[in-house]
Amino acid sequence: DNYPLLMAHVAAAGYEPMESFMDQHPRTIGTVLSDFICGAFRGEAVTRKNCEDALCGFLQKCWWNSTAVRPCWKLLRSWLNREEVEMRNPISERMLKAFLAVGYKWNWTGFATLCWLMFHGLLRPEEGQGLRLGDIWISDEFPVGIAYLGATKTSKYAARRQHVLLDEPFLLQALRKLKRMLPAQCRLFALSPAAFAHRLRLIQKAIGLPEWVTPGSFRAGGATHLWLKFRNFENVRLRGRWAAPGTTLEHYL
Repeated sequence: DNYPLLMAHVAAAGYEPMESFMDQHPRTIGTVLSDFICGAFRGEAVTRKNCEDALCGFLQKCWWNSTAVRPCWKLLRSWLNREEVEMRNPISERMLKAFLAVGYKWNWTGFATLCWLMFHGLLRPEEGQGLRLGDIWISDEFPVGIAYLGATKTSKYAARRQHVLLDEPFLLQALRKLKRMLPAQCRLFALSPAAFAHRLRLIQKAIGLPEWVTPGSFRAGGATHLWLKFRNFENVRLRGRWAAPGTTLEHYL
């Protein structure tokens, strides 16, 4: 349904009919499509979801240009991470349990465990989806663990190597089981960010919810849960690794 939006942009760029554009050099195709996404980001009429649908429509018609579209998917992921926090609706603990029940029922073990970890560890989407089992340490004596993060959003002006404390006993059991089953270099969720978001939509559809939960909802939900439980702003800030008071944390809560 959103493919005509892309066609209009391509025509305005001087490539008409559309078939002539499909045969252009991959760099030309990537540049024109990237301009379409950047223009949508700066405006208000076209949403990120519209852009995703338009790109999918484009690839259905010329699948051989999938390489040329890769920069566009990176732009859309960047768009998602830059969305206002009001668009990252916090997921409640009860809703998290519903997501976990469906995910484990469908044998999406790594996916469900990652959602759980992102909620309790207050992980950003890119932090969680890049996490490997070898990055997680679990104590043999106490119900506590640590997840070591690589490159993070705040690594340029905070610690380059950051970590999160894990103290949810049942989550630690699930992680310990995965570490026994899989090698350390395996990611908890080995597919793409687009596949992660797609599975979120499938679960929401299965439990009869509107599609408002995004990968950023787990960090927002975990922060809200901690605030309601302890009413300690500084504790939430430290666990979520927000740089300083006055940052986006205040908007989350």
